[in-house]
Amino acid sequence: MEDAIESLEQQNQELRGENQELRSKMAQMLEQMNKLNKPKTPELDKHKDRSLNVVLPTNFKVPKFEKYKGSSCPRIHLAMYCRKMASYIHQDRIPVHCFQDNLTGAVLSCYVNIESGRVNTWRDLAEAFVRQYKYNEDMAPDRSRLQNLSKADSKELKDYVQRWRELAAEV
Repeated sequence: MEDAIESLEQQNQELRGENQELRSKMAQMLEQMNKLNKPKTPELDKHKDRSLNVVLPTNFKVPKFEKYKGSSCPRIHLAMYCRKMASYIHQDRIPVHCFQDNLTGAVLSCYVNIESGRVNTWRDLAEAFVRQYKYNEDMAPDRSRLQNLSKADSKELKDYVQRWRELAAEV
């Protein structure tokens, strides 16, 4: 009888080991299934902090912005943006959310790629923006650039005069 009990205890111990091994394999399989079922859009998770949790006032209309192309002074552009967003500038999420609407081309792509961990407030975004396009401040026009400005054959004289005046105002 003792031999039978010993044999049963040994079988029980073996079954427990097999059970533990099967549980471990099942946990691994579940983990891999979860990985396969996850949507393949990590960029949505990365940017959700900046845009999805924004509560806009019921009467809110996005102002019309001059699109920033990356070739002018970032501080001036931010000043103009802040003037248009003056009513909402103390509600951090609204200016951050709407900032993308005043960007275009490569500048918009750069904005999308800003790490969400680095931008938590409007101030963070403004500082990152100025840092990114600071080189435009350093390339202030001088008299020689004004002298070298020429009228393109396909451009009208009116456009040339306008460009010359804008450049002269910066000198």
